[in-house]
Amino acid sequence: MPNLVHIEVRNLLNRFSHEFRFPANWEFVILHGPNGVGKTKLLELIKRTLSADAAALRKIPFANAVFSFDDGTVIEVDKGQWPSILRPEDGEDIFDTPDSEDSEERERLRITMRTPGKELVSWTPEPLSTTIPRGRLATILEERAPVARLEPDLWHDMRTGETLNLEEVLGRYGDSIPVRLTGNRRQNPVLREFLASQSVHLIETQRLLQSHSKDAQRHPRVARERTFSRVTEYSQDLSARLAEVLARNSRVSQDLDRTFPRRVLFSQFAPAEATEERIRERYANQIELRSALEEIAVQDDTTEEVRLPDRALEEWERGLLWTYLDDAERKLSTFQDLLERISLLKNVVDARFLFKELKIDRERGFYFATDQGEELAPSQLSSGEQHELVLVYDLLFNVKPGSLVLIDEPEISLHVTWQQKFLGDMARIAKVASLRFVIATHSPQIIHDWWSRAIALAPDVEAER
Repeated sequence: MPNLVHIEVRNLLNRFSHEFRFPANWEFVILHGPNGVGKTKLLELIKRTLSADAAALRKIPFANAVFSFDDGTVIEVDKGQWPSILRPEDGEDIFDTPDSEDSEERERLRITMRTPGKELVSWTPEPLSTTIPRGRLATILEERAPVARLEPDLWHDMRTGETLNLEEVLGRYGDSIPVRLTGNRRQNPVLREFLASQSVHLIETQRLLQSHSKDAQRHPRVARERTFSRVTEYSQDLSARLAEVLARNSRVSQDLDRTFPRRVLFSQFAPAEATEERIRERYANQIELRSALEEIAVQDDTTEEVRLPDRALEEWERGLLWTYLDDAERKLSTFQDLLERISLLKNVVDARFLFKELKIDRERGFYFATDQGEELAPSQLSSGEQHELVLVYDLLFNVKPGSLVLIDEPEISLHVTWQQKFLGDMARIAKVASLRFVIATHSPQIIHDWWSRAIALAPDVEAER
C-alpha cells in the first residue's frame, strides 16, 4: 500500500495554508500549534479525502488540498478552482474552464489522481438526493441503516456517534436501502481501487463514551443520556477475542492430535536438524511461551510440564520429540499475535497506572487488581486512565494493519509524565500493529524529545486568495 508522504492545503477555514512532509520511514509526524489554526479540520480533511466521503468534504471549509504518496501518485481535491496537477496542455478537457461564470459549477468538488505512467483520472461527485418523501425516507433509513433521525435533516450514526446530514447518510448507507438515488457516486475504478487501499483511522478528542446501540438506533436522545464507558465495551471485546482464539487453537489441536500417531509410526528416523541441543532449546522456549500465555488466560496453569531426561536422548526419542515440538509450535502459533498485542497493552498500562495491575480473564476480558488486593472494574478507573487504556486498546486491536492513524489531542486527561512517554508508546505500537500516525497536539510535553518530527501550523500564514 502506498504511503502518504506530503500534504498541502490552501485556505483551510477560509484563512490558512498548511503543508507538511511525512517521510515513509517515519512512524509518526506531529502537528502542533495554538487553537484555531485548523489542526482538527486538517485531520478530518485527510480522513474524508482518503475515504472518498464527498458529502463530508463539502462541509470542510478549504479551497484546495494535494496529497502525495511514495509511489508517485498525487491526489488533488479542489473546490471550484483549476487543479494544479491539471494543465490545459495535458489535453484533458474534463472540466469547465476556470473562468466559468456558473457559480454552482465553480463550487463543485473535484477529485483528480495522477500516477506516473498512467492516464489522469477524475471524479466530480454531485450531491445525492432522492424523490422519496422525507417521512417515508426516514422510515426506510431507520429500518435498513444504523441511523436515527434527530431533526428533519440531521441524523445520528450509530456506528460512529457522528451527527450527519441527509447527503452524508445517503453517501454512507445508500447502497443498503431500496431507493433510487440521483447524483454521481460512481468513481473512476482506478481512483476507487487506490482509495480503497488507503485505510485511515481517526481517533477524535472525545473517545471515552459509547452509546447503547439498541436504544440509540431508535431513540438517540435517550441514548445520549444512557452512555457507558468505552473501556467496558473493550473489556467485553477482549473476552470475545480470547474465546475466538481458543476455538481456533482447539481446531488446530484436534487436527494435529488426530494424525499424530500415524506421523510418529511412519517416521522411523529423526531428521538431521533434530539434534539434542536443538530439541532442548525448542522445548525450553515453548515452556517459556506457555508461561507467558498463562498470563493472558489462554493456557491452563495447572498443566504440569514433563521434564526431559538428563541423559542423552535415543534416536527414536529425538524423532518422537521433534514431531511433538513441531505440533506444539503450530498450536502455540495460534496465540502468537494476540499474545504480542496483549503483552504490549499490559506493559504500557502497568507502567502508567499507579497502585494497580491489568489482569486478563477469559470471561471478563480485563479488570484491575490494586496493590491492596482489591478488584476494580475498568469503568472505575480515572478519566485519564480510561483515555490511555481506550487509546492503546483501540490501536492494538481495532485498527487494520497498515493503516494511517490520525489522533487528535492525545494529551487530554493525561498527566505530564504520561504525555512525555506517549510518542515512545506510539513507536512501539507502530511496530507491533504496522501503523503510521499523524498526531495533532498543542502540548510540548507530548512532543518532548521528538521536535525533529514536529510541524508547526502557524496562525499567521494566510492562503493565497
